[in-house]
Amino acid sequence: MPPTLAAQLVREARKRAELSQAELAARAGTTQSAIARLEAGKVAPRFDRVAELVAVCGLELRVSIREPLPTRSARPPDLRLSLLQVLLDRGVRFVLVGEPAAALRGAPVGDTAPTIPVVCPDVARANLVALCGALDDLSARVRTPDGTGTLPLDRTPQALLVRDRWDLATPSGDLDVVFAPPGTGGYRDLTREATTVVKDGLELPTASLPDVVRELEAANAAPDLVHALRRLRWQ
Repeated sequence: MPPTLAAQLVREARKRAELSQAELAARAGTTQSAIARLEAGKVAPRFDRVAELVAVCGLELRVSIREPLPTRSARPPDLRLSLLQVLLDRGVRFVLVGEPAAALRGAPVGDTAPTIPVVCPDVARANLVALCGALDDLSARVRTPDGTGTLPLDRTPQALLVRDRWDLATPSGDLDVVFAPPGTGGYRDLTREATTVVKDGLELPTASLPDVVRELEAANAAPDLVHALRRLRWQ
């Protein structure tokens, strides 16, 4: 199996199982250094060995032949960068997630590029205070479920933590704040492999492709989008 593909499969399985390299090695009867070399793409293991490591994580590696899924046209994301600029100016630590992150990573997102930034912030109190300051600057309010109006937002750290997700409206556009994106462990999990993507001169901390894949899979996103993201990972 190609080293890069094997590394991605084993790393993703291990992260889903919330195992360290040492824990996976102990379960698989090998060494942490061997797992580290595999995940670094320095060895080309047999398919059955990769399938065995995935099984040790409580998952199943399947291979199938099927008709290709319909392709989407790729478009650059049209994000409300002014909203993210306010967060950055306030020193808010966050990772861009969801379809906006997928688009920044080069995934085709359909005919309408995502315009609502989705951010996963650090829940440390000092960062929540900074986030509240940014939401004050933006005069943020809560979008109603039917999208016809807004409700007041209590912009205090303790109030923000009563929900995992806030769909917000501001005079400059909408903004979604998600503390625990589906399939992930939140900011501290995502920031380990997040990297900076530059968009129109703005440096945006963005979730990695593997993390975007597991998030969108857990959120039951469109299969063709997840398929396109997987193909990007293997290129």
